[in-house]
Amino acid sequence: MRPAKLIVLLAIIGLTLSGFGIHSSESVAEERVSLDYSSAYSVVVAPMTPVKVSWAKAYQDGDVFVVSGKVKRMHRVHLPGHLDLAIYASDGTLLAQESTHIQRLRSNRKGVLILPFSFRLAMIPPEGAKIRLQYHAPASGNVELSHSKS
Repeated sequence: MRPAKLIVLLAIIGLTLSGFGIHSSESVAEERVSLDYSSAYSVVVAPMTPVKVSWAKAYQDGDVFVVSGKVKRMHRVHLPGHLDLAIYASDGTLLAQESTHIQRLRSNRKGVLILPFSFRLAMIPPEGAKIRLQYHAPASGNVELSHSKS
């Protein structure tokens, strides 16, 4: 193998192992992953399979608050569920709760599939609010997002 091809191969392997530069901190006690993409808000996702939130951000767009990102489907899903969002004040008070279905999640395409999601809320939460995201399969029922002060 030529040295140039070897370097490219090693770079691809390195990027794959590092998660393409996406860094998250995982709390073993809570089993939650924190995606800190906003200084004013904390976006936290609960661990989930076979669909997980791979990227998320929260920001104000005029008089609308937007939480958007991407979900990653690791393998084919026969019955797609929904993505829940809950926003809590710093004292733990529930401020907003929404749910959305991810379009094209039930694709017959095999392998990894990355799809966008977006929540647009008419309220602006106070700074320091915690935003929680969790995917629920249809069989999981109405599971409420729990909040813990962390």
